[in-house]
Amino acid sequence: MRIIDKETVNKILNLSRLSLSEEEKEELIPQLNQVLSHFKSINEIDTSSVEPMFHPPLQKLSLRKDESKKWFDREVLEKISPFFEKGFVKVPKIIEKKDEAI
Repeated sequence: MRIIDKETVNKILNLSRLSLSEEEKEELIPQLNQVLSHFKSINEIDTSSVEPMFHPPLQKLSLRKDESKKWFDREVLEKISPFFEKGFVKVPKIIEKKDEAI
């Protein structure tokens, strides 16, 4: 059963802002049809004896108390950091722009 055609693939690509070559589109059509036919076969499974599940099982969330903590001592950080300036650790530049550091 052919559900997906070239026009549908073009709409999907347009909505997802993707582009494919014509060969890739032709390769994609049978793959998508195979996936959709598989889902159609899942719909044909008899689930009449299965009780519907409207809500997932309720689980109690274990949340921790929100407390502020001191993570480091600024004076110790100043001593161990080789580059400390105006209360901040200075690090080397890592972002480059057209073969030169910013």
